[in-house]
Amino acid sequence: MAGQVLNIYVGGQNGFNGGGTGADTRSGGGATDIRISGTGLSDRILIAGGGGGVPAFTGAAPPAGGGGGGLEGGVTDATSTNGTGGTQSFGGGGYDDDPTTSGSLGQGGNRPAGAGGGGGYYGGGSGGNSNSGGGGSSYTDPSITSFTHTQGANTGNGTLTILLPPPVSITAQPVAGSAVCTGGVVTASTTAYSVTVTGGTCSATAMATVVVNAALPPVSSISYAPAAGGPGTLSATGRIFVWKNPAGVVVYSTVFRNGGLHSVTAPAGGNGMYTLTVYDGACSTSATVMK
Repeated sequence: MAGQVLNIYVGGQNGFNGGGTGADTRSGGGATDIRISGTGLSDRILIAGGGGGVPAFTGAAPPAGGGGGGLEGGVTDATSTNGTGGTQSFGGGGYDDDPTTSGSLGQGGNRPAGAGGGGGYYGGGSGGNSNSGGGGSSYTDPSITSFTHTQGANTGNGTLTILLPPPVSITAQPVAGSAVCTGGVVTASTTAYSVTVTGGTCSATAMATVVVNAALPPVSSISYAPAAGGPGTLSATGRIFVWKNPAGVVVYSTVFRNGGLHSVTAPAGGNGMYTLTVYDGACSTSATVMK
């Protein structure tokens, strides 16, 4: 929605945004989320859960913690010393099923001597010293109808990408004719048109009836008749007159009940080119005469 403020939190491998505390650098990964109307946990409308912290290890590469994301966070294996993943209703269980090391709403379980749980909608539980933390769960507000949760899709710090919507195109098409796209030119006629608005893969169509007024005839019988000792007469055929002097200033306007030839007294002085515009509703036609 235009003007709406999005509060964006990008999870960190260091546990920012809900990752549970672990020994050394073994914290759970923080969740990545978008919040509107505030910055509290209840303002989150889209959440990607963070992964669980890794166990103690030796060698070139650590084993993985429980994967973050999905409706339920991941777990390395279902032993009592590994933290389990957060769900849509409660946090993941912690080391040895100790409630003090379990995950909770928005927060992974903490275990300073082990591996922290990942942050998420509900955080994952923490793991023992040689075990992994559970991943945090993801969440999507019910107002969002198109989404995909993929567990363990990212490693390292969280990321969030916002894509702008594609440009919108408008196509008007006479019911029995060919399409006229945005910027195109068509000779309009009084008929029914279907109008389709397309944005990316989405589109909507509605019907509209176009009424085309008959073109105004050109201004005819326009003339200026000088008068001895007077300002003279401006004449033309039409119904609604607007006369403008050479400077573009309206010097006379009126509405005649009937069409036909009508004459008005020309303004004194101001010699030059006068413009007469005759209107019929929103349509008009113009002509000039020299005074």
